[in-house]
Amino acid sequence: MPGASIYAESQPDPVKGREAVGLDQLSIPLVVTDDQLKLLYLNGPAREIVGFGREQGCHISEMGALGQALTATAEKAVSQQKSITERSAASVQGDRQDYFDAIFSPFSGPDNELRLLIELIPISFRWQMDQSQKEIWQHAARERLARGLAHEIKNPMGGLRGAAQLLQRSLDDPELREYTDVIISEVDRLVRLVDRLQSQNSPSDHREFNAHRALERVRQLIVAQYPNLSLKRDYDPSLPQVRGDLDRLVQGILNLAINAVQAGATKLEFRTRIKRGVTFGDVSHRSVIAIEVVDNGPGVPEEISELVFYPLISGRSNGSGMGLAIAQSIAIEHGGVIRLGRENGFTVFEWLLPLEHSA
Repeated sequence: MPGASIYAESQPDPVKGREAVGLDQLSIPLVVTDDQLKLLYLNGPAREIVGFGREQGCHISEMGALGQALTATAEKAVSQQKSITERSAASVQGDRQDYFDAIFSPFSGPDNELRLLIELIPISFRWQMDQSQKEIWQHAARERLARGLAHEIKNPMGGLRGAAQLLQRSLDDPELREYTDVIISEVDRLVRLVDRLQSQNSPSDHREFNAHRALERVRQLIVAQYPNLSLKRDYDPSLPQVRGDLDRLVQGILNLAINAVQAGATKLEFRTRIKRGVTFGDVSHRSVIAIEVVDNGPGVPEEISELVFYPLISGRSNGSGMGLAIAQSIAIEHGGVIRLGRENGFTVFEWLLPLEHSA
């Protein structure tokens, strides 16, 4: 018996009766022939390709340009009684030309007759599968690279922290000691980040804290890095506690601030508000905390405004396109989202953090 039957013994010939309905529901075009390559059955998608008027009993070569392209390989599959795959067979419909991968699979019908099943896989489907596989490989490669970099980055962290502590002991000026505090706290944050990269499955450190704590940490960092920057704070003192990963929120807000300054902003404003009845992601939230980073920069170019949170999308020629993507990823981790807007000529990145998610 040439190959295993793809039909149960109790099932009638698939080209007869309602048993063909199941095959008609499949999205992949299917053609069934006998051992003489005469058509026994075409499902709905196949009839759309070769024409609804094709009659059972006609030879496969009569299926237009596609049938003629498939004939030689179909004959080979039947004579050798083995499965064969043919790449990029063409189908011409009017002015449109489509390409398919054809899989020829001999099988035994209900009465042990030799049949041939031809599956027509659109090239676009293969491309999507190839792209998905590439993305999986690239993701794995990025993880290996990140872990390798994490190991190399972590090594000098202890030295930096120790040097900052020694420097701090010799400083009498409280303002200067504040800068060494920033160095030490940032080294500790980077070490925790590196630990997370090295341990992929380690849980995030979610605790309750006030969002202003994250903003103040970012303020210290951004002012130390850009001393000529004007930074205004407009905080809602009634802001409730949130539950999240403080280090991750600091990283996300810092990315928003640095992105603004690198884009040309000379003034920043950090604002916090409580907003009610906010909907995003098809979910309505009773209350959210809005953390806003407002800047006087040139704004996001209109042509990329809808793509600005995608990786590798940047309005600057020397931009990496990762800062905003990472910030959005962190917002999503916390059940929120970052929105881009304009207000009186200023660019506004609004981070919405649902309170019910934090409870």
